[in-house]
Amino acid sequence: MVGISGTGEHSFEEYNKLALDLEKQELDSPGGIASPHVYGQLLAIYLLQNDLPNAKFLWKRIPENVKQANPEIGNVWAVGQKLWNRDFPGVYLCLEQEWPEHLVSIMNVIQVVSSYGWSVDSSSKMILPKRPDSPKEQPTSSEEQLAKLTDFVSFLEN
Repeated sequence: MVGISGTGEHSFEEYNKLALDLEKQELDSPGGIASPHVYGQLLAIYLLQNDLPNAKFLWKRIPENVKQANPEIGNVWAVGQKLWNRDFPGVYLCLEQEWPEHLVSIMNVIQVVSSYGWSVDSSSKMILPKRPDSPKEQPTSSEEQLAKLTDFVSFLEN
């Protein structure tokens, strides 16, 4: 099983690769039932990626006995429910707990966002994303813009 250590120094690309690996592990599992670690990590990564629909579908297909025997999976889903309902203060409350080692690097939001250069205001408990670098575009001349506009208008007329 591939996993991510608890350092929190990982890129979104690494989490995307891990999600693909975990999805493959779930599909290749005997009887279609993956290990609780696979389910927990995949659910947490879906939340980190803000992929709430896939998180919800994963929650629904996790066998009930796995959910009951592994309460940390339910705790991850509690965060997902808060995100789904846009209850952001509730998200932070759900995140303030001890996570098992296989989930701590994903669920410890402060470590994850700090590794992306985001800042955390501890007094207000707000995460301040770093403004993405804007791509440097070549300036378009007025003549080029007019030509594009003309082409577009003639397309609409025809």
